[in-house]
Amino acid sequence: MKTNTVSNSFFIYSAEDSSLPEGFIQNVPDLFSKGGRCIHKARNQIKVYEEGGIQINVKKYCIPPIINRILYSLGLRRPKAKSAYLNAVKLRQMGFDTPKPFGYIIQRKYGIINYSYFISEQLDMPRMGHECKNRELIKALAEYTAKMHERGLIDKDFTANNILYSCDGENYRFALVDINRFKFKKKPVGMIQACQTLMKPLRSENKLKFFVSHYAECRGFNKRFMTERVIFLRRKRNLYERIKKFLKKLPGAKYVTGKNLNKKK
Repeated sequence: MKTNTVSNSFFIYSAEDSSLPEGFIQNVPDLFSKGGRCIHKARNQIKVYEEGGIQINVKKYCIPPIINRILYSLGLRRPKAKSAYLNAVKLRQMGFDTPKPFGYIIQRKYGIINYSYFISEQLDMPRMGHECKNRELIKALAEYTAKMHERGLIDKDFTANNILYSCDGENYRFALVDINRFKFKKKPVGMIQACQTLMKPLRSENKLKFFVSHYAECRGFNKRFMTERVIFLRRKRNLYERIKKFLKKLPGAKYVTGKNLNKKK
């Protein structure tokens, strides 16, 4: 991995074998403010650029909440852009697909983490989507997930919108995105821990039960236990999300979450 520094505010880490035009990564903060095709705009933003025949995906992470800013700045936690880059490198080395990572930028202001950027290849593949009704696709995803877990890989943001796919005849190919919260274990993921990660991919409980049941069959786990456990965790999670949504509406909440900082930019 190659490291560059631009002024006192930018710290650039880019892959030595990057096929991007020279200087592209260093100029990302300026490019992001001036152009690019926006494909996602929320707290984090994603824009796509085309340089030298290459489709480039640039994700701009918002300014973190104050506690995380301090932890990131002191090196006690890894910034999301850095995690996304390093996880992508490792995931590809292990034979699992994710867009090719080109580099990342950590931007500081007065020595404190500010915005950050993750630069990767833009894949022309559709997202699976939470409302997927294709049972063969769901089965293929269950088998793919089982293989990941057997290798000790855990995606803590394992949602259908973070799963890209393509189909060549009867064979499905998957690629994972938004992988900054990926975990790498040295042993296979156990049944109890697997339940914690399988409750998000599909919105329909019936489709989720089908997915979990096939996953359990692939791993040799108890189907009934896993499906009941995952549905229980899903309902518990939904309740938590409703409570969190309510708390965010309380006065002063924006100062804790950091939303006010990003709104001003």
